[in-house]
Amino acid sequence: MPKTLLVFPPGWSPVGPYLALPILKSYLQEVEQYKVDIVDLNVEFYDDLLSFRHVEECCKRYRESKDSFSSNVQLTIELIQKSALNVDEAKDIFRSKRYFNLKERQYAENIFRNALYIINHVSYGVKYTFNSIDLPYDYYSTPEIMKSLADTLHNPFISFYETAFLKRIQREKIQFIGISVSGCFQLISAVTLAKLIKEECPSVKHVSLGGNYITRLADDCMKEWHPFFEYIDSIMMYDGEEPLARLLEALDSGDDNLDCVPNLCHAKGGKIYKNHRIEQTFINDTVPDFDGFALSKYFMPELILPVYSSRQCFNHCAFCTIPGATGGCYRKMPISRVFEIMCRLNEKYGTRVFSFVDETFEGKRMEQLADEINASGKTFFWHGETRFSPTLSTEVFNKIYQSGCRQIQFGLESYNQRVLDLMKKNTRVDWIDRNIHDCLNAGIPVHLFFMIGFPTETKEEALNTLAYTENVLNYSKQVCGVPYSTRGFTNFGLVMGSDVWNHPDKYGVSVMPKSQYEDLRLEVDYVSGTGLTLNEAKSLSDEHHIDFYMQEVINGSDTIDLPQRLHISEVTWILDSIHAVRYKGHLTKVKRRLTSLNPANRIWLDSKTSVVLVEPFAYFYNSEYHHVYAVSQLVYLKLARLLEADCSISLILDQGDLELTRAIEELLHYGLLNTNIDADYVMHDNGFQLVKSSFVKEVGRSKEGLRVLLSCATHRMCAVNDFSFALLSLFEKPITKNEVRDILKKEGLSTNEEQLNKLVDNCMKADILQLIR
Repeated sequence: MPKTLLVFPPGWSPVGPYLALPILKSYLQEVEQYKVDIVDLNVEFYDDLLSFRHVEECCKRYRESKDSFSSNVQLTIELIQKSALNVDEAKDIFRSKRYFNLKERQYAENIFRNALYIINHVSYGVKYTFNSIDLPYDYYSTPEIMKSLADTLHNPFISFYETAFLKRIQREKIQFIGISVSGCFQLISAVTLAKLIKEECPSVKHVSLGGNYITRLADDCMKEWHPFFEYIDSIMMYDGEEPLARLLEALDSGDDNLDCVPNLCHAKGGKIYKNHRIEQTFINDTVPDFDGFALSKYFMPELILPVYSSRQCFNHCAFCTIPGATGGCYRKMPISRVFEIMCRLNEKYGTRVFSFVDETFEGKRMEQLADEINASGKTFFWHGETRFSPTLSTEVFNKIYQSGCRQIQFGLESYNQRVLDLMKKNTRVDWIDRNIHDCLNAGIPVHLFFMIGFPTETKEEALNTLAYTENVLNYSKQVCGVPYSTRGFTNFGLVMGSDVWNHPDKYGVSVMPKSQYEDLRLEVDYVSGTGLTLNEAKSLSDEHHIDFYMQEVINGSDTIDLPQRLHISEVTWILDSIHAVRYKGHLTKVKRRLTSLNPANRIWLDSKTSVVLVEPFAYFYNSEYHHVYAVSQLVYLKLARLLEADCSISLILDQGDLELTRAIEELLHYGLLNTNIDADYVMHDNGFQLVKSSFVKEVGRSKEGLRVLLSCATHRMCAVNDFSFALLSLFEKPITKNEVRDILKKEGLSTNEEQLNKLVDNCMKADILQLIR
């Protein structure tokens, strides 16, 4: 049998292992008796990318070409590079129990975002996040991808593979390489690897691609010929167990004729052939074998292993295409076997947290799993996705919670019965209400998936879904005491292979011709006869995402391009739920006047604060809080002399310098300076004085005409209408909410208590308003 290595290439999230290769490995070894090795190059890539060695190299690259960057980028990098060089400490925090200390987690996240900011600015157009690696090439375009394969400047995978991985292939004399392509960001890295193997690894006789994403490309975008076959020998389509076993068998026999291998796409004589398709009727119930993956390198404090209880989906939603790339009918594993697999993985790898990757985990089967776990007395935690159902009850959710379920993902899609029916969801709105209520009251957080702009959906219907999901999150947090519920949404995408694609007339859409240049794009443009247009749906989705108006603006024309919020993974919420991490979202930090503090207290620069002087300002940045503040250099020089003298608060107040005193109060509030007393967090009530932050800018207007306000210190934002904007002028000096209400009443202006509370709460969360003592 050919010596086989299966590879998961870069371009995926590095928070945990992907299941495809471990489950293939266990099947081939246990059922077919073939020895197979696997490797996760994605986590290896990220571990190297976010290393002191690489970040230091990027800082050096920045210094060598500093003058080519804009002044705001230079200022930002000067402020954050000290923090970015602590990237190895950030990895240690993420991979240990320190992660559950929110202060340490925030510090580590800030280091990562600062490191990625520097890396992205010196990587010649390559953009890295924790969920994507985006080269300056269009990964929907075959010509662009082919151009990228030899571009050593803009394709980071070339040097990564050549440094170590190709040497391993040569050393071990690997004969068969299988590369899993599960998402678009893995495509260039996969084909790059195939090209290098063909050029530098003569022992390899066959390179094959497989996975959900490449299956869909082969199905819909590869007809007569495709240039990828210059470097690959085949594509395994749909489920891989049977095709891979038969392919290895054929190669072992020395037979060059691969026509007998089912579900195989291969090339002969300059033409693509797609062999006979078989629908897999069995479910692979072997225990996934993760040996070969560097499990200690994933960016999470606990190992979360993926498992499944079923394959495919018994429902056929109008928008969905992913199950079509799996193949076969809906099939399920006995729950007793599922539980046995969890126990075996727990024994072998020590994991107690499991992620069910079923397309849908039936409610009845979730209950059966809960019975198995509860009867065993084992401490397992798990999460998965299910459908709304009339059979899910309070009793079932309580039982599921007791078994360790700490998140249920629901494919909500819409909170409008008309739209749900058009989507073929086979769901009732009253099931949705009851299931979510019972789930949250059992203590289980929910994650709600939905989309905006399904064909014929109106703006009112879309806003109804948005409002409903926001109410669910508030109910979860405020009524049920479950702060870990989340939502995820985007605009509807018309994807090739979906029912909407196959029958556009039924949904009132006209499909636009696909660009010949973007020949690998699976999502196509469309025109909807009624309801939201594609652009309107995109705009509405954008407007309701937290980062839509993120702009870091500071001091007029002087700007600092602070790295934006970092999204690591939704797994964070699940682990926080397991560990009952307490957030401070309901508490507000009190801003203290120096006169309220002990006069003997000392003031010093926080160890995580950097200071950069750029005329006419001195900029302070703290990597623990990701806060920034600017003072005039004259104020900074006075402050520096006081800090050097290890001054007390009484000495500062004796200066009689109001500008200096106010600057120190702000620097203390944002954690840029430190004193002998811990920060004070309180529940806000109507009796506290509030004051508008001095470091706020209006940065634009939303599509709805709201004024967008930015706290330049915390880079948080909120949007207010014109009346609320005028109302904020009352907070220029310290004032209580009750006093504001009295002023409005005196002026004959009616006040809506709920709206006033909402304005104050939103402005406090965005640091537009501050509590003062």
